[in-house]
Amino acid sequence: MLPATAGVGYKVWKLWLVANGAVTIQYFDGATALSGPIALVSGGSQSFAYDGTANFIVSIGNAFIINLSGAVQVSGTVYYSRG
Repeated sequence: MLPATAGVGYKVWKLWLVANGAVTIQYFDGATALSGPIALVSGGSQSFAYDGTANFIVSIGNAFIINLSGAVQVSGTVYYSRG
């Protein structure tokens, strides 16, 4: 999660995630869904390659949230910029 910061928005340029068990993930701009639920199996992954276009744009003052459907370890990296 990228925290909500007054006067700041985010652009998510790329990311990669790997799930340690079966889980559903969903991306949010604060309380607003940026995606539908995405099912990952154990060892499954999701990635967005950098292509010069932001994959997600988070509104000013909102958090970027990756919500998990259960208590499953999901590891990875999110590449973002503020503004």
